[in-house]
Amino acid sequence: MGHRAHLRLGDTLRRCRRRHGDSPHPAHPGDYRLFYAAVRDAILGKGPAPVAAVDAWRVARLLEYAAESSEKRCEIVCDWSDEPV
Repeated sequence: MGHRAHLRLGDTLRRCRRRHGDSPHPAHPGDYRLFYAAVRDAILGKGPAPVAAVDAWRVARLLEYAAESSEKRCEIVCDWSDEPV
């Protein structure tokens, strides 16, 4: 991704945050090995998923919006009405 595309992606993410607010769970520096251990445990059926499925969907959708905005070189509306229940 070129520098200009990266800047547009950042602008898109900032616009979506202004519209929908920041995450209620900000990232903290730390040992992410614990996260991946929790993923492993969830896959093996030994524990819950460390991230709710709907939150993973939101991140994937936001990345799709950012890519679309970059491709079209314009601001797009982040429509969350099709969010899974």
